[in-house]
Amino acid sequence: MATDSLHSIMTRLDALTRDVSAIHEAICDAPKPAQEPQGPRILRLPQVLELVGLRTSRLYDLMKLGQFPQPYKLVEGGRAIGWREEEIRKWIEDRAKRETPEAAATPAE
Repeated sequence: MATDSLHSIMTRLDALTRDVSAIHEAICDAPKPAQEPQGPRILRLPQVLELVGLRTSRLYDLMKLGQFPQPYKLVEGGRAIGWREEEIRKWIEDRAKRETPEAAATPAE
C-alpha cells in the first residue's frame, strides 16, 4: 500500500516538474516588451566605469585634463555626483571615431 502511495506521489511530482519546466521555458522564450524611450538619465560612478571600461583613478585623471565630461552635483549642497548618460555615450562615440582598431592595438613607445 505504501509503495502505491509513493509511486503516485512520484508520478505527480514528475508531472509537476514537467509543468514547471514548460512554464519556465515559455517565460524565458517570450518576447521582451519594447522599452519606452527614456528621458535623460543620470549615471553614477559604477555605471560610468562599466560603460567606459576605465578605472576610477584614470577617469578622474582624464577629468582633470579636461578630456572627460565633468560630473554634476545631484543635490544642492550634497556630495552625490552623477554624469549625464548622453554626455558619456557621446564621449565613447567620439573616442571610437578618433581611434582606429590598428592604433589601439599598437603599443605606445
